[in-house]
This record gives sequence, C-alpha cells and structure tokens, in this order.
Amino acid sequence: MGGTGAGGVGNRSRSRGKHGGDLWSEPSGPHVPLGQIADIRIVTGPPMIRDEAGMLVGYVYVDMDAAKRDIGGYVDDADRRWPGESRLPPGYSLKWTGQYELLQQMQARMKFVVPLTLVIVPCCST
Repeated sequence: MGGTGAGGVGNRSRSRGKHGGDLWSEPSGPHVPLGQIADIRIVTGPPMIRDEAGMLVGYVYVDMDAAKRDIGGYVDDADRRWPGESRLPPGYSLKWTGQYELLQQMQARMKFVVPLTLVIVPCCST
C-alpha cells in the first residue's frame, strides 16, 4: 500500500504547503511492523458486519427470473419448508424484505382500494 490514501494512510503523512496545496512529508520516528502491534490472520466470515435496529443482520440475496417464478410464490414455498428443515437459534429471526415486502404493502392497499372503488363507481356513474 502506497502513501496515496485519502487520509494519509501508508508510510507518509499529509501536510499543507505554503500555497495551499497538499505536500507529502516523511514521517518522524521509527517504522513499526504491523505484525508487532496486531495479530493478523485471514479467516472466513461475513464480508461486512451490518445492523438494523441495534441487532446484527445477515442478508441472503435471491435472484430470480420474474418471467418464470413470482416472488410471492417463492416466499410462500420457502416459508412452508423452513420450519420443517431448520430451526433458528435463540435470538435469531427471519424476515423477507425487498420486492416481497413491497408486494405485501401493495396487497394491503388493494384490500382497501378495490372495495372502495366498487362502492364509489356505481354511486357516481348515475
């Protein structure tokens, strides 16, 4: 890693020149190998730790061809299979979101709008 990072990361530090431009200056003091101050290991795990509402979250992304399978049907099938095939440890939860959540919101609105429309249209058409 060179010394060209945005915050002066690397083996050089950033300072201001007399004309306002950035200049690179050599660091003062001895160089300390990172291995002497940190335990560096390569391990497998999530690529990023995320949280929502103060709880750790993991995402599973599903790509599907909408022409071959609808999202609502996919989630319904997965929900029917989930309890029988695996159990979540205590403190874990499962939530379907994304396009499925938008589909649920639209269906809830339609339960109100369609009956309302069926009542209003005959009344106003005469």
